[in-house]
Amino acid sequence: MSLFKKREEDLPELDERLERMKIQDEIKSKEADIAEKEAVISQLKKQYGPNWAKRLGVGKLTDLTTLRSFLRGAKQGLTKQYSGAAPALNPGDFRGIRRA
Repeated sequence: MSLFKKREEDLPELDERLERMKIQDEIKSKEADIAEKEAVISQLKKQYGPNWAKRLGVGKLTDLTTLRSFLRGAKQGLTKQYSGAAPALNPGDFRGIRRA
């Protein structure tokens, strides 16, 4: 048992403390989202060059989940799109062509 009893906080003080903690939590989560978005954008710049937004067709208001999906799967999506083309349209496929 301690020598000094902790003073009980009354309800208005607790409410004020709770609101302060909620606001601090929101601020920290926003800062983390901004930092993550900046990191994803720097990775996209590294992969696709300085005009990455134009190449990927995204605007300024694109959300973080869309940017993450471009970081993971844009290249995979493009390769799947071209690999599924018909053999006659695929310039790297020489099956069915006779030699002269």
